Amino acid sequence: MRHRSSSSSPAWRSDFQPPPLLEAPGWHLKPLGPELAELDHAAWTSCRQRLLEELQWGGWPAENFSLEDNVADLAEHQAEFERREAFA
Repeated sequence: MRHRSSSSSPAWRSDFQPPPLLEAPGWHLKPLGPELAELDHAAWTSCRQRLLEELQWGGWPAENFSLEDNVADLAEHQAEFERREAFA
């Protein structure tokens, strides 16, 4: 389940160029994409109940959301980033 703002404005100012990768000692930050599906799936499935309670996003994450589903979901997140609609 995706939650989007009702605003038609871009996710960031038109002159802002989000970095493709930020790194510092012990961490790195990059947009989600299908290549991170296994890591991402393991992370959120390890705390699914807490996410359900805290986010209250109508049942997300679903118990039966497979790794294959996650690959497709992250491909869409990557496309949203490239279209400048969202940053995940």
